[in-house]
Amino acid sequence: MAESRPIFTAAVVLLDSSITRTRREATRHYLLFRWSIARSQVTRHCVLRALIEPVAFQVSQAVEKSRDNATGVVANDR
Repeated sequence: MAESRPIFTAAVVLLDSSITRTRREATRHYLLFRWSIARSQVTRHCVLRALIEPVAFQVSQAVEKSRDNATGVVANDR
C-alpha cells in the first residue's frame, strides 16, 4: 500500500494540472470567442452605416427639395 501512495499522488498532481490547463484553455477560447463576436458586431455596424448614410442623405435632400417646392423657395435663394 505504501508503494501505491506515490503513484496516487503523481496521478492526482497530473489530473489537477490537466484540469487547470483545460480551464485556462477554455477561458482563452471563450475570450477569443467574445472578441470575435464584438469584432463582427463592429464590422456589421460599419457596413450598415456605410450603406445607410448615403440613402439617408438622399432622403434628406429630397425632403428639403420637396419642402422648398411646396413653399416656392428656390434652394439658391436662401
